[in-house]
Amino acid sequence: MKAMIFAAGLGTRLKPLTDSIPKALVPIAGKPLLEHVILKLKTSGFDEIIVNVHHFPDQIIDFLKANNNFGIRIEVSDERDQLLDTGGGIRKAKQFFDDGQPFLVHNVDILSDVDLQELFQQHLAVDSLATLVVSKRDTFRYLLFDDDLRLKGWINEKTGETKPISFDDISGFNKLAFAGIQKHFVLFRTLQVLGAYGFRGYFEKKPHFLQSIPFAIENLRAFLHDDNSSYPYLLQVLKEMTELEQFREVEIRKPLVVKVYSFSYKKGIPQDNSGNGGGFVFDCRAVNNPGKYERYQSLTGLDESVIRFLEDDGEILSFIDHAFVLVDASVKRYIDRGFTNLMISFGCTGGRHRSVYSAQKTAEHISEKFGVEVQLIHREQNIEQSFAPVGRDINSLRS
Repeated sequence: MKAMIFAAGLGTRLKPLTDSIPKALVPIAGKPLLEHVILKLKTSGFDEIIVNVHHFPDQIIDFLKANNNFGIRIEVSDERDQLLDTGGGIRKAKQFFDDGQPFLVHNVDILSDVDLQELFQQHLAVDSLATLVVSKRDTFRYLLFDDDLRLKGWINEKTGETKPISFDDISGFNKLAFAGIQKHFVLFRTLQVLGAYGFRGYFEKKPHFLQSIPFAIENLRAFLHDDNSSYPYLLQVLKEMTELEQFREVEIRKPLVVKVYSFSYKKGIPQDNSGNGGGFVFDCRAVNNPGKYERYQSLTGLDESVIRFLEDDGEILSFIDHAFVLVDASVKRYIDRGFTNLMISFGCTGGRHRSVYSAQKTAEHISEKFGVEVQLIHREQNIEQSFAPVGRDINSLRS
């Protein structure tokens, strides 16, 4: 029997754990989530599995190899270039399911006592197009089933949103939800996180733990939104804690700032003051140099005649296009993962023509394509320029 494990998610609700590992490899009771799910599937008779990957994909691939695919056939559907979500993930893996037989789809972050073999046999017996595991529990988002347990619609009772949109009469339908996780476990695990990270952050002054607190607070807020009759006094205290001014003012995710430099190799590569140890460094010295011609020597890569020389020659255009490919991939990933600093430097002999042109074009490109804040520094020309993120107006030029 075949199955697919969705393991490509970014795991943002598990930050900061997922800053360095994929959600699939977060350990629970001494074993990664992915191992728990694979072993459950294997025990239930599923001996052919495909796993989709996106976030830290090589770590998952190496984990599977190190465990010899747990003695069964396991393939990987690589989504590192683009996260495809549910439907797209299954579509990309469709060749794995080319035998026309039913298959099981299982999220990597779901641990349950559901009998998967019984579920599979039930699906075969009723010959449905698809079978969903649901339960009767309190929530505000419900799947709506008729008396024959056929899915008819979906509703968010908090917002009034329905699917299909015209579906507004829910009387007579059974309201069921995807099987939820144990609320008590979530609550006390969140409190553990707040206790451990709060102590390491506030008392031991460790920045990494301080940065994790807002995520736990946000998870706690989400938990408290649901109706919870257990522990009324504790929940009231926690609600008051989440409303404290110090937590309302914390910015959970600071925006990315990209710094782009032009520089002269004679004066050294610019230092990265963000604490990241550096970034991209592109060497422009192989590009045809307008500075070897006297009429351009007093000008810079910002002057129209120098720009025309470089673009008519064409070498700089090919060079910068290749740089864009590398830079764009990193900017996208940095935004996705919530990183706050990226440094890009272009160097040439004097830091005057080729590097200035390249840095200017790169800063403009990033600002236009991604809408993030870009700080441009032409170091040898003593020129700085800021490109505002979308929604802010901070563009300035000073020398």
